[in-house]
Amino acid sequence: MKKSQRGVPMRKQYFIFLIVLFVSMVMIRCGDESSEIVARIGTEEITKAELIEKLKQDYRNVSLNQLSLEDKRKSLNKLLDERRKLLKAKQLGLEKDPKFQQDRETYADRLIAIELYNQLVRDVILPEKLLRQYYDWMHYKIKAVIINVGYQGVKIYNRERTREEALQLAQTYRKQLEASSDPEKTAHELSDDQRNRPVLNPYRIGRFTPKLDSLVFSAGEGDVIGPVDTDRGFIILKILQRQETSLSPYESIKNEISNRIRHYFRTREKELFDQYTAQFDEKYHVEFYDDAISNFLHQLQEWGVKENRKLEDFTPEQRGTVLAVAGDVQITVDDFLNYYKTRLFRDFRKYRRMEDLKNGWLRQQVTLKVWTLEGKNRGLDSAPHVQEELHQFEITRLSQLVTEKEIDEKINITDEEIEQYYNEHREKYKQPEKIQVWQICLNDEATAKKVAQWVKQGKDMEALYKKYMKPHKGQTIPYSLGLQTRNSRFKDVVEKAFEMGPNKLEGPIEIGGDFFIIKTGDYIPEQYRTLEQVKNTVHSEIFNQKRKQREKEFLKEIREEFAFRINESTLRDIG
Repeated sequence: MKKSQRGVPMRKQYFIFLIVLFVSMVMIRCGDESSEIVARIGTEEITKAELIEKLKQDYRNVSLNQLSLEDKRKSLNKLLDERRKLLKAKQLGLEKDPKFQQDRETYADRLIAIELYNQLVRDVILPEKLLRQYYDWMHYKIKAVIINVGYQGVKIYNRERTREEALQLAQTYRKQLEASSDPEKTAHELSDDQRNRPVLNPYRIGRFTPKLDSLVFSAGEGDVIGPVDTDRGFIILKILQRQETSLSPYESIKNEISNRIRHYFRTREKELFDQYTAQFDEKYHVEFYDDAISNFLHQLQEWGVKENRKLEDFTPEQRGTVLAVAGDVQITVDDFLNYYKTRLFRDFRKYRRMEDLKNGWLRQQVTLKVWTLEGKNRGLDSAPHVQEELHQFEITRLSQLVTEKEIDEKINITDEEIEQYYNEHREKYKQPEKIQVWQICLNDEATAKKVAQWVKQGKDMEALYKKYMKPHKGQTIPYSLGLQTRNSRFKDVVEKAFEMGPNKLEGPIEIGGDFFIIKTGDYIPEQYRTLEQVKNTVHSEIFNQKRKQREKEFLKEIREEFAFRINESTLRDIG
């Protein structure tokens, strides 16, 4: 079997890896919140930190000290119900479900890879000292005026002048800005950016460069900064105001700071990622099996054009085909199929060439595996942070599984129930009458009469619309309104169309001070949709009703089954 080692462009690896990790990364909590226990239920504990996080989700834009004790109890009860479902799921042995085990393993791998990536890459480019420095700066609201001076080759203000000419010009502009009694007017007159007001209020970190951030937050009112060279050209700033402002605690906005300045260090981040990925590829003997990849892609494309294709068409032998290895981990066709599932019916077209798979999904999986293997070797699978996040995953996923088993799967709906529900709620499935409408709106009667006459003589009505159409009450009405009901947003025009009846042409008709030529087409009378037409809708409505009822019953059962204790003093202390 033909093998190839690594060989995927590092730039491609880097961006694939970041895309895969991004969704998971936003779930990672920062900081060491209090581990006080606010409630216990069975073998499960609910911490103060977990409840605070839940309160923030349930009561967005409301500070904790504004919440009542009843508010806190409502959120705590939601967490208690989640834990009850978890305990019931374990009682039923659902944690042994093969699909759950597979999902848990995949999630754990990502957590471990993220933890390692944060240690080796993120924490290097964004050290704690730097984030703290930016946090201190964010205590100040800065208002400044800005002058942009571009030169050849820069991203935004690309001008004919050379860099040296731009620098000389920027130095002259600095002196003019220093001496100006109207900094905003001067900045507007001198800046290469003539489309935007030259005022930054506030100056936002992450917009320019770390050097400029440092200079701005170190300056006082009236100071002029620059020229500073950036990828958009030279920048000169004058500080107009510097006001101290309140700020949330550091731990609560640490991730926000990191996200706002991370792009400054993207090149270095990529270099570190490339360096470590290459090391891990070599350490774990990464190999791609080119022959197997080629054969699978041929099978995939053949499958993609088959009629009535199903995922089950792939045989166990085909699913077991190994596409790549990393350490003792094999990445197979089955992994690919399980990843895409029904999306493969559409996405199989993405994989026509070997490079499409090797540089795409397969490289993504290999990269995750080598970072996960290294993370496990460093003991990160046992890290408290990883274990905490994994436990949260178990709570969520097992709660879903027990809901499916104890609620959804116990709902039975007969054809007789569907028919009875349809007959009792038939008015819900009534379709209103409709009429097809075309129109031209004009603002004066004389022109409207001419246009109406031309239409009646057989001239192209749509062409006349394009030439003479005027807005009605400030709104442009489309030429073809299609099939309209009496609830149309073009109510006056459509009501007139219903009065006219089908397949008619009238005009000019005065409506709201304007003059309309209106043509009608097909008319569809009011009618009831048949049971066959709405059977799926009816089934869903009955299912949702029964689901709500069964959910109440199930929650009542598990609330009676699993006792709990609340630490009232800790609950009251929150906020």
